[in-house]
Amino acid sequence: MELPRHNSEYKNQSYWDTRFASEESYDWLAKYSDVADLITKYVPKDSRLLIVGCGNSTFSIDLYDAGYTNIVNLDFSSVVIERMSAKYSESRRLMKWAVGDMLKLPEFFESNSFDVVIDKAAMDALMVEGGDTWSPAEHLLASAHEMCSGIKKVLTPTGLFLQISFGQPHFRKRFLLGEYPQGDESSAYGWTYKYHNIEIGLGYFFYVMQKK
Repeated sequence: MELPRHNSEYKNQSYWDTRFASEESYDWLAKYSDVADLITKYVPKDSRLLIVGCGNSTFSIDLYDAGYTNIVNLDFSSVVIERMSAKYSESRRLMKWAVGDMLKLPEFFESNSFDVVIDKAAMDALMVEGGDTWSPAEHLLASAHEMCSGIKKVLTPTGLFLQISFGQPHFRKRFLLGEYPQGDESSAYGWTYKYHNIEIGLGYFFYVMQKK
């Protein structure tokens, strides 16, 4: 695994293109088996799924093998999409692979295209600059808003946004609810918010945003 010289490089497409050119597979934070019970609880098998920032993780492969076959995998690295498509298109024929920016989802997908959007450490990669976690920089808040706004648009009216993250709830909640939340409901995105602990490694979080 090629580590960046500075954490901020995790935001750069060039870093990922270089890394993905030689790396076969890597799973950030959690594998499917670590959250399978939570996925089963919230996601019906016939759901239309979008995985944002899919990378070379086997997460969507394991989802497919568990019966979730209607999956679109999205990443801004054409290198990894080409490699993953070449590797899995024959064995998982129903799954799709697409190059695109998760901050501009409405440019790639129509409204109401998906029942579920899953982010496993993708937003985390946007937040790697450090700084004051209690008062995040405006451009980080803007990126999170762009991402959540796009997810809101491509989800169905009762769609679900799931996020697996190392971001602690008292920090991440601000990014997932946007401005002027009402308790655990987002006026900006029209979804409710809750989370589960993932008791592995350093301890991670499974966020559940349900459109009302």
